[in-house]
Amino acid sequence: MLSKLSKKTKVALLGAGLYVIIPLDLIPDFIVGFGQVDDLGVATYLLKCLYADLKKSKKARIL
Repeated sequence: MLSKLSKKTKVALLGAGLYVIIPLDLIPDFIVGFGQVDDLGVATYLLKCLYADLKKSKKARIL
């Protein structure tokens, strides 16, 4: 499965994983409301990349 992902998605997956593991945030989580915005942005970007790869894979399978 991992071999079918684009390089962009693999980098996004690695970056999101490191972002979760490393305790440094762009906006600290203790700032209620704003602290989760950067986390949500990272998750949204990762899901966007995964969705694009799945869409491309499905289209290639149909053709």
